[in-house]
Amino acid sequence: MRMTHRRTALIIIILCSINISCEQKKESTIIARVGSVALTREETIDHIDTALGTTQQQLSAYVTAWVNAELIYQESQRSALQTSDKIERNVHDVRRQMVNNAYLEQYVYAESVNIDEQRLHKYYEDHVSEFLAREDMRKLHIAIFNSRERASMFTSYVLRTSNWNAALNDSSIAQSIAATMPEQYYSQQTLFPAELWRASTTLAINDISYPIKIPFGYAVIQLLVMVQQGKSAPFELVRDEIEQRIIIEARRKKYGELLGTLRQRYAVEIFTTSFSAPDTGQQYLHE
Repeated sequence: MRMTHRRTALIIIILCSINISCEQKKESTIIARVGSVALTREETIDHIDTALGTTQQQLSAYVTAWVNAELIYQESQRSALQTSDKIERNVHDVRRQMVNNAYLEQYVYAESVNIDEQRLHKYYEDHVSEFLAREDMRKLHIAIFNSRERASMFTSYVLRTSNWNAALNDSSIAQSIAATMPEQYYSQQTLFPAELWRASTTLAINDISYPIKIPFGYAVIQLLVMVQQGKSAPFELVRDEIEQRIIIEARRKKYGELLGTLRQRYAVEIFTTSFSAPDTGQQYLHE
């Protein structure tokens, strides 16, 4: 009776093992092999950019690169390179760099920096001389119409009322509007078609253009702000740069505080006197 139970238990264990093995095989589809080393589809997908989906071309390219690298690696195992002091030092250095980066990512970069509009404006005011326009910029209103007649009506309306938005909402004009652009800054490289930039150079601040023939209709523009290359850039143009500066400075401060704490926790001795050691070093700090 005991033998029967033991045999039954053994059969169950074997069946479970077979099921687990089959499940694992289903989960991990092998798509390449070099000797006894296999590459699965799941491992491949982990190493390619799948943001826009996975294509056969991406898979094929990675598999080819993996096979080539694995062939060379397996052949290198036959040499003394794998146990050389230089290789061991390089492996240690790479591992230390990776672990350090992971540590900093968790304890320095992961913490969000509180940045409100007041802080952004204060930073801009304190560093305004550092923010210079790299090229001529113009802040414009742009509206595009299906016909010259409607574009002219719009121009006349704005000239009469000095109210761009009211003109856009006028019932006799709105139905013929093909497109509008919210007010924003443009450079010669970002404003298309080129006719619009040429027209903007003839306008004074708050001037509105007459209809401009462009490939897809008739455009009307209004010049709101003009910034010359080399002059102070307005806050709107450099807001993102200011935010990044504040984040970087906050990270540098936290990084310095971390090093200060670690210098107190661990004994540091520098015996080489032929050079001056950096104060904190920015070797691992990503910007």
